[in-house]
Amino acid sequence: MVNQDFELVSAVVSRDVNSLRDLLLRRGNPNATDKVLATMSAALTLGAGQTLLHLAVLGDAQDILTELLQTAGIDVSLSNQLGDSPLVMAIKHGHRSFAKRMFAKVHKSTRHLDASELTVDFASRLGHGGFGAVYTGSWSGRTVAVKEGLRMDEVNSLQKEIRALQACSSPYLLQLLGFTSAPQVQLVLELMDGGDLRGYLYKKKRGEAVPVEYSTLEVAWVIANALADLHHEDLLHRDLKSHNVLLSSTNYIKLADLGLARNDASTMTKGVGTLYWMAPEVQDPNAKYNAAADIYSFGVILTELDTFQLPYADLKMAPVKVMSEVMAGRLRPSLRTDCPTWLRELATACMAHDPKQRPTAHEIVKLLQRQLKEPMDATTTPSSAKSIPESTPLQNLQSSKMTSSGI
Repeated sequence: MVNQDFELVSAVVSRDVNSLRDLLLRRGNPNATDKVLATMSAALTLGAGQTLLHLAVLGDAQDILTELLQTAGIDVSLSNQLGDSPLVMAIKHGHRSFAKRMFAKVHKSTRHLDASELTVDFASRLGHGGFGAVYTGSWSGRTVAVKEGLRMDEVNSLQKEIRALQACSSPYLLQLLGFTSAPQVQLVLELMDGGDLRGYLYKKKRGEAVPVEYSTLEVAWVIANALADLHHEDLLHRDLKSHNVLLSSTNYIKLADLGLARNDASTMTKGVGTLYWMAPEVQDPNAKYNAAADIYSFGVILTELDTFQLPYADLKMAPVKVMSEVMAGRLRPSLRTDCPTWLRELATACMAHDPKQRPTAHEIVKLLQRQLKEPMDATTTPSSAKSIPESTPLQNLQSSKMTSSGI
């Protein structure tokens, strides 16, 4: 068996599809790991315990991935010794197409559950807000998050979130595992044990320890891909902010809270979303808005990732005055004076006053994919920040405008 595992790993590392296919046909283990190659530099550097799927991702081997995914018995959920599944590894490495294919392999249709199948620990509340409350629960032998609402507006929001998550299956969105409709509406969601991005940034700002480190680029990559998938389905998030980006030691980073999501249209409900992340046109009773409003909110999150602080936290200005200046195009959230050039240009472009001047989600994905290949330090502790005007130069970003086709 060890010799056969060695041959399987060797075939994947050398990208020998024919040998791999032959070994699998001879009942080779499709979940073999690189522990048999523990002396290889790749195993030592990247962590022993990489499965064949992990190795396919690391080698950018589409043909190997195809062969493995169509093999009976392949387990896409197995983690390496670093705690990453092949799907999470693909997301981290910017392999959008790999992530899409592996997600399709593991994703199951949302189940309509009977309330008796679900156990909710009401003493363990994970969060609450305008949508209702989220508790720890248990379903089908796994620990989950359970979101429920009591007021009619909360129930309506949960029903909208169910429809949105059913309409858009994406590895970058928090997964809806099931839902109940009686005696009340409850969403059964995958559990994210790392809290939300706002809490993470708060700890970073205060110099407190965090269980897992995330770079600016990592977070931006996941959010941009989530928006690309939503917008591809003509859905808007409409409440994009750092509080709605969830973190996990196993499930990585996910965009959540689609209770305000709606189909893209030229006319939307005004004033929907959280004030400081809200695009100017959303607040204008005479304006129309579309997917570009989500892009503006994404730009605000980029400033949070750079400074670790809430938008406009450096200003001693009444909220109504802040929003008046924002609507007039004279004010945007702060960026550090030493903010990386790529981040400053992207954030400023996303927060352009004219929605037509903002990049699309797919354009941002392509830009970030190029940035993933550049050596950089995206975890520098922010120092001083200065509020930036609308007119910050964008020449470099504008010169690299991309087509909006998918990856």
